[in-house]
Amino acid sequence: MAPEQLRGQPVEPAWDLWGLAVITYEMLAGAHPFAGATGADYSAVRIGPFTPLTAHLQEAPTRWQEFFARVLALETARRPNSAHLFFSELERALS
Repeated sequence: MAPEQLRGQPVEPAWDLWGLAVITYEMLAGAHPFAGATGADYSAVRIGPFTPLTAHLQEAPTRWQEFFARVLALETARRPNSAHLFFSELERALS
């Protein structure tokens, strides 16, 4: 769940991009980006920050960490505002 959803804010399409960012992180790292975000305890998601990718994948390039810092930012204004932008940024990070 996106931090805004956990705070009970109005539904936004950005929540889907947040979920996609979490799935992308999990695919690369093999772990959830927020330590302790299991079961009914999602406080780590609400307060951030996410676990650095290098904690799970030591050889991860800096640009990957920078990508996740943007797409998993607590402030929605810092995140990509469309799927097209999300995938463009992901492609640049992975190249």
